[in-house]
Amino acid sequence: MSFIKYIVLSDLHLGEEDSLLTNLKPGVAEEAPLQPSPVLVKLGQCFENLLENDGPKPELVILGDGLEMALAGVHQAAMAFERLIEEFFIKRRLFSSIIYVPGNHDHHLWETAREIQYSNFVERKKPPGEILPEPWHISETFPQKDYHFVPSPFLQKLINRYPEIKDLKVKILYPVFGLLDKDYKKIVCLHHGHLIESIYRLMSKLKVALFPSEKEPDTLNEIEKENFAWIDFFWSTMGRSGRVGEKIENIYEMLLVPATFKDLLGNLAKALADKFDLPLIPERWEDDFIKKLLENFLRESLRPERRRDEKTLSESSEKELRWFVESPILHEIKKILPVDDEELSTYQFQFVFGHTHKPLARLDKFRPFNPWAKVFNTGGWVIDRLELLPVYGVNLILITDDLEVIGLELFRQGSFESPKVLYVKSPDEQTPLIVSQLNKKLGNPIWQEFVEVVQSAAQVRAGHLRRRLLGF
Repeated sequence: MSFIKYIVLSDLHLGEEDSLLTNLKPGVAEEAPLQPSPVLVKLGQCFENLLENDGPKPELVILGDGLEMALAGVHQAAMAFERLIEEFFIKRRLFSSIIYVPGNHDHHLWETAREIQYSNFVERKKPPGEILPEPWHISETFPQKDYHFVPSPFLQKLINRYPEIKDLKVKILYPVFGLLDKDYKKIVCLHHGHLIESIYRLMSKLKVALFPSEKEPDTLNEIEKENFAWIDFFWSTMGRSGRVGEKIENIYEMLLVPATFKDLLGNLAKALADKFDLPLIPERWEDDFIKKLLENFLRESLRPERRRDEKTLSESSEKELRWFVESPILHEIKKILPVDDEELSTYQFQFVFGHTHKPLARLDKFRPFNPWAKVFNTGGWVIDRLELLPVYGVNLILITDDLEVIGLELFRQGSFESPKVLYVKSPDEQTPLIVSQLNKKLGNPIWQEFVEVVQSAAQVRAGHLRRRLLGF
């Protein structure tokens, strides 16, 4: 009988005042970080019910934007993370370890981890005077050995202060966590989702615009190599940049371009002009030329997918999703599974992402996989719209030991409907026994209590946001 091996959460945004998992003082939009939020407490109780009599403890996968490092102080994010550790690992021994796959808002966790990993490698393997290898920008997509997981110095030291869980490990992978079972012929890939949007590949897009003979990279390492500094600067650390950083939240929330953002564009254009010698363009005009390119590109891209509430996934993101799976992801799969497309077509492919804050569960087709692929989006825990809209919400993703991916729709914003199982299957598949077991567990009253706590907390955060943006 199969059991739950991984539980996947994404877009927690711990430390951000609009997150349902960040505790607030009563009546004000101000963090109260020394206590867990009511939603976090109730979620822990739900997990306890879910995992009762299930088997070995699963691993907790945080699929990006776990800690809010762009719009909150590091200390606020760290304290909110501590409350999660206390609820999930001390009060309730729910999980065996944490696998952390950073996204755009916590990208800096990966940068810190990979730089320390690289320096440790140089210290161990390269005596002075030898040629040093170029630093890598991604981890192993399909980890086979313990050393393929990169330690997180920041998160691990937070955990090490708790003697009760001194053996708990946080392991980082970036940007994709892949699972492969050759016996069951199943592949699961998990990615936060930010690289599917072109705004997070801005440097690659600009390179092609400035130099038409160049091509946009189609491997994960090259994509990250060209864009990591942009992601890390603006989308992961900019919010901590003093008074300028305080204005960044307004950019996220209002999707306007105030003077601070125009200054950012000007500085970025100057830096790029200094770096590139553009043919046929006089040096005195390079700054203005690049700035106009940036403005034109951002005018089309500044409205991110999570702000598009017309549908679960926009047409542009649908196109980018297909490219991401059929090019960078497929490249990584063929590294670990060097077979032809005919053999790959016998594998079932399943893809899990977050980032958009809009949960989904559906069948899809990706070359060369056959039969139907399964696609899941985790949704997100932040209330960042003035009204609660049902396109937003949270799916909990469960992965069994035989690599079956199952969704639990925990909630949709504004709806008091009870959580339900989302099992996506093609016509020729049989529904596994675990689905009926999950349905039975969801009949426990704790799950409906969870929804009621969530909707109450969501209304509070939407009210705070209205007052912050509208001034009353």
